[in-house]
Amino acid sequence: MGTAGPALDIVERYLELPVAYDGPSIIYTVADGREGATRLWHRDREDRRMLKVAVYLNDVGSDGGPFQLFSRVDERQNDRHGYRYHEADEVHFRELFGENYADSVTSCTGPAGTVVFADTAKYFHRGAPAFARDRAAAFFSYFARRPRHPFFCERSGLTRDQLAVIAAGLPKRQQDAVLWHQALPLPLRMIPPAPL
Repeated sequence: MGTAGPALDIVERYLELPVAYDGPSIIYTVADGREGATRLWHRDREDRRMLKVAVYLNDVGSDGGPFQLFSRVDERQNDRHGYRYHEADEVHFRELFGENYADSVTSCTGPAGTVVFADTAKYFHRGAPAFARDRAAAFFSYFARRPRHPFFCERSGLTRDQLAVIAAGLPKRQQDAVLWHQALPLPLRMIPPAPL
C-alpha cells in the first residue's frame, strides 16, 4: 500500500511531524490535449505541507502528460494572509506569475517505474495535458497526522473500514499512519471522507 517504513522515514524527515498516509490514487490522463481538473495548475488543500509520491505506470515523455511542478513559492499564501486555492490554466498562470513562469517549471518525464516526490501543498503543480499517448500514474499522499483541512483528505476511494482491514496486519507505526483519522478530536472524526 505504499506505507513501508522507509517511505514513512522520508516523509517524517520532510514534514518533521508524525505522518498520515492518505492511501493510493490512480490517475489516468487521456491524450486529448485538454486542460481541466488535475491538468490545471493548483495546490493541494489537505495541509500546509504534504508529500505526494507519484509512480509512472507507463513511459511518460514531454508530450505524454508529465507531472509538472512550479518551483517558486507563492509568497502571498501563508497563515497570516490566508490561503486561496487557485486553479489556473496556462493563460491565468502566466497572469499570476509573469511571462517567464515556464523558467520555474520542472517537467518530470521518464520510463514506467519513475518515482517523483513533490510537496503538492506548498508548490503549484499539474499533470500536463497529454497529446501523444495516455498517461497512467499511481499517487500516494502523505501529510501531518492532524492536517489543516481534514475534510479534503481521504480521497483514495477506500472506505475507513477497508483501510482498517488493511492496516490490521501492519506494524503499529504504519497502522497509526493509515488510521490517522482515529486520532482526531471527535468533531473532526465525524467529517466524512471527501468525494472523489
